[in-house]
Amino acid sequence: MVDSKILDSIIANISKGLQAGASRQNIAWLLIDNLSLLGLEDCSIYLFDKEKQQLTQEAANNKETNSSRTLKTPHTLPLGKGIVGTAGSLQQHIIVDNTELTPNYVLDESLGKSEMSVPITFENKLLGVLDSESPKESFYQQPHLRIFELVAVLVAPWLNQTNANPETFGRRKSDTQKASAKYGLAIEAEKLKQQSEQFLSLSHNFFSNVDREDYNDVMHLFLKHYTKPEPLKFIPALDNVLNQFNNPSFKLFIVERLKDLIKIGIDEIYLPSPKTQKYHFIIEHTYINPLPNHQVVADRLGMSYSTFARHLAKARTGLVDHIWQKIHQLISRKEHAQ
Repeated sequence: MVDSKILDSIIANISKGLQAGASRQNIAWLLIDNLSLLGLEDCSIYLFDKEKQQLTQEAANNKETNSSRTLKTPHTLPLGKGIVGTAGSLQQHIIVDNTELTPNYVLDESLGKSEMSVPITFENKLLGVLDSESPKESFYQQPHLRIFELVAVLVAPWLNQTNANPETFGRRKSDTQKASAKYGLAIEAEKLKQQSEQFLSLSHNFFSNVDREDYNDVMHLFLKHYTKPEPLKFIPALDNVLNQFNNPSFKLFIVERLKDLIKIGIDEIYLPSPKTQKYHFIIEHTYINPLPNHQVVADRLGMSYSTFARHLAKARTGLVDHIWQKIHQLISRKEHAQ
């Protein structure tokens, strides 16, 4: 349990420091210095770079921090990578009780057994992520989460302000840039965007005409053949329909779209809570990055095969239902916008 006096001190110190008009770097260290009062062995703050779509470790209290308050090798994570990147992508906190059973865990020198990541957002914009790792399993409890969430809410407006005025912390861009190269890239980007929008519209039309039973059959087969170079070859009904479009690029788009929906889906519904992370592990290691066979997956989870089979069916059904709802929410949104 966290001492209320320590909590009051942390909030007061951070509030006072923010009022002093701190830079982005100083804000990061202000948070780490005060969160360290909780006795956390490894605590970091990652800040989000929107242009690069990545999170970079700005401050930490672990062994990789030297006496001059600089990180020896700051970690950089693409949005969606690792627990930190996934918390940022979902804009939702994630607590992991056992990192060995979490595929998204990014191994580093700290070898944490459990992890907690809390995004920092302002008006639905991602600004950064607060993260902590512990060598103990199931270390993080609701009091830790509440403190991190409180700090995230407290600091968000100030971080947003420094993002709006980057010159205050040395990120002024050069006025002389390779304009011709940028213009060429912009044209290519626009072409790709138009093609993607066209394919997305076609995919919405396609899925709006698929009934639920056929969809379930297709998704179960797609999961089963997820790792095959051409999974549609094993789903004749879907392959035949897509052949009518007479566009190989569209078929490839559908395959990649379904894979994205599956990977994002298991993160959205199964990763945030330790209670459902076993379902994430089951889908990941049965279909996406499969272990040699189902028995190995069951053994890794310490389950009997019959228990594993029951959990697999539940995890698969939950995922397929989630994707169906997501696709049809997008279709409905598109129809209302027209």
